[in-house]
Amino acid sequence: MGVAVGLFDWFTRKPTAGPPTYGTRRYQYPTGNLELAIRLEHGGEDLMAVLAQVREQWKPGNEHLWDEYDPESLVDPEERRRHTVNQLLYSRITVSRALRAAGRDVRGRDPFEFVGEVPEIMAGLRARFPEALGRE
Repeated sequence: MGVAVGLFDWFTRKPTAGPPTYGTRRYQYPTGNLELAIRLEHGGEDLMAVLAQVREQWKPGNEHLWDEYDPESLVDPEERRRHTVNQLLYSRITVSRALRAAGRDVRGRDPFEFVGEVPEIMAGLRARFPEALGRE
């Protein structure tokens, strides 16, 4: 009976969720600091609410909050790419997604703590942002 039940469960199981799908929404601001300023000046939003939201989204360990975005929008066009903070966030999102695709959930932790698990991603980031090497 146990084998039959086991087979029945196997045949009727729901497919497991595949890797997460990421959005293609573009980040519309040059940086987080400018997002804060623009939203306050033009949108008239509450300072504390906007500040909390922007800080949370840019904080290491919260890269999953960017799932609806295409991280390329952080570094494209060139004007945005020049901002070190954008390169850093782009890199953290890229590493976080690679880790998640490999089955490693690092939510709440800085994905750079796990760079040894994705050396090919790190090599690509070093090649993409060579000017960032050696920055303190």
